[in-house]
Amino acid sequence: MLTRHPKSPPPLITAALALKEPELVTHSAKPGAPLRSFEGLAGAVIGDLGYFVTSPNMDVVYSPSLQMCKTRMRRDLHFGKDDPLFFPQPFHASVGHLAVIPVPSALPDHELKLAWYRPTNEDFLAHDQNKPWTGMGILAPHLLNRLQQFGQRVLDDVLQCSDNVKQDYYMRHGRDHIRKLLYLLDLPASRSESFLRLACLQRQCLELHARWKWLTLYTPRLREVDHNFAVDRHVMGAFVDDLNAAHDLFRTGIPVWLIRHTRELATVRIDKLVDAIDESANHIIPLRDGPGLIDTRDESPEHPIVYQGLTHKAERYIAMARYIAGLYSYSIFGNFASSSTASSSSSSSQPSLQKSSTSLVDPVGRGLVSIHAPSSRKKPYAKPKAKQSTQQEERNKFQYHPNPFNPAVVPVWSEAQAELAPLSTTLPTSELGYFLPDPDMIISSPNDETKRRLAYSWLKLRELFIFRLSSRHAGSVPTLLRNQQWRHLLAVASGIRYSTDTESGRKHEEMRKLLAEYVDETRSGIRLKLENLSSAPVTWRGTDFAVSDELSPRVVQEIVWEIAEVSFRLELMALDRSLLPHADWEQRQSVLGDCWLGSPFHIDFSTTNSGLGASNLNGRFPHLQSLFQVMKQWPDPKPILLDGVFPSRSQFTHGNDFEQAVVQVEETIARFYVRTFLNTFKRPATIPRLHV
Repeated sequence: MLTRHPKSPPPLITAALALKEPELVTHSAKPGAPLRSFEGLAGAVIGDLGYFVTSPNMDVVYSPSLQMCKTRMRRDLHFGKDDPLFFPQPFHASVGHLAVIPVPSALPDHELKLAWYRPTNEDFLAHDQNKPWTGMGILAPHLLNRLQQFGQRVLDDVLQCSDNVKQDYYMRHGRDHIRKLLYLLDLPASRSESFLRLACLQRQCLELHARWKWLTLYTPRLREVDHNFAVDRHVMGAFVDDLNAAHDLFRTGIPVWLIRHTRELATVRIDKLVDAIDESANHIIPLRDGPGLIDTRDESPEHPIVYQGLTHKAERYIAMARYIAGLYSYSIFGNFASSSTASSSSSSSQPSLQKSSTSLVDPVGRGLVSIHAPSSRKKPYAKPKAKQSTQQEERNKFQYHPNPFNPAVVPVWSEAQAELAPLSTTLPTSELGYFLPDPDMIISSPNDETKRRLAYSWLKLRELFIFRLSSRHAGSVPTLLRNQQWRHLLAVASGIRYSTDTESGRKHEEMRKLLAEYVDETRSGIRLKLENLSSAPVTWRGTDFAVSDELSPRVVQEIVWEIAEVSFRLELMALDRSLLPHADWEQRQSVLGDCWLGSPFHIDFSTTNSGLGASNLNGRFPHLQSLFQVMKQWPDPKPILLDGVFPSRSQFTHGNDFEQAVVQVEETIARFYVRTFLNTFKRPATIPRLHV
């Protein structure tokens, strides 16, 4: 009897074997004949892993990552082979737009050519060498202007679509990210951080453009099942391992590469065997539409691994997107809460999620509050205090004190804050310092020369503090200072010296040390030169001021208004983060950003008709509506009015009725905000001031 032996499997076809015997791949080639989605205009065997890749509409083939990957950003601010901007990725319908990202082009008239521009050292304009630091500067104006025009053009293009498309998640967030980055590009930073923000802007513009095309061009094509569209060779394309997905991408005109096991080679038509495009041993990937190369070498030190696992998981894209957003996120609020007042030069505000639960006022109350001194302030016996002078009484921080140097406060907010005036002398220790100097501190002195000196001293430090607040490279969470500390810091900037034997001298020296440690040079590349501080040049809105120049009341008003506006924005974000510590911070940043124009750190003096500080209600309206939406999410107790909807013109027959309804909401918002801030941080809030 004959013994039957099991049929031995065919030998594994490898890339080396296919190169030696190409007929193993091209045995059914029919050059020039129409192709179906599962056939190959070109094909390649991938190493010795037992897989091959075909494309029915491209004459090049890419080598997919078939094993576990470790995804991290590379030295040139991309993710190497894992980056959909430079290499096809596994297709996911939820992020289908990644397959239609335009490939880098060298064409001089390409509408997106600035998205692939690589900046040079000449594109960074370092600050004046007489500044008290080195390594900080801004993008060169010619490049910044081009980027702003480019970003705005992308935003304008994508807004030419239906409301449904505009409200798509990726469309909304893409627009928010581009606006945010355009504002950040205008801020002082190190060269590396300026170029990082530029790269992030380029990425967001490409992805938003691709999402727009995906929703308006390619998604409708998917519904036209009986029509095949010509391939667009200038979009990135995608890998698939499913025949149905390959068919869908093929007929919509998207480059597609189908991955299969080599045991199917014998039944597949492939017209041409090619070498697969892959990352080389010296970490280079060639570009498809030009002579350029992508450098995939790691940064030193390496960026962190953001994803580790199989490449076809959607979680990989999510991890990459979160990491990119984190590169320009407002990191100072990452885990923000109370207990954030600096007490020494070595103490930076290390936020925790713990805050005092003691409420000083009813957050939904109204009218003058009654005084209830906190028990922590009571003492068995206290020597009676001398009667305060008139000047001290006027410094009630809940009240607005008009003078020619002080910009007016929005009346509704001023009235809401003034209701808390009786608490001025009974407040416990503040649980929140000041991000910037308290604007009232600068203009509270009865001496006009002191007001000017403090404003002048602030201008010497302004760029440094804006950098520290807005930069992810500046160091740990920025130190928030008490008023007295800010006063000593401004004295350091002015060149005033005290005897080291006095308390003022010790505080003065403490602030010098804090300033010396304020920027982490190893992370930011910025080095402080405090010896230049007292003689540092001062510029305000493009005008240089010498030490002998006298700042006019109008200029001081503008300086104080900027400090107040930035402080209000940062304090609102701090309060929101403290009240909602577990909320999605990226999403909250987007919602909060609608409460003002620009970034928290960027003030545009040309937009005087918009913002919470606009003099007319129409200018305040959209930002009040946004603040209303922010506060709706805050925990109870809150005003009943916040449980409803924001007034709209269509609800009212007469315009006056609509305006009165909006003013009522504004009064409620202002009162609830200042009281909630006081309960949370135990100090008066910085409130919106009228534009100057």
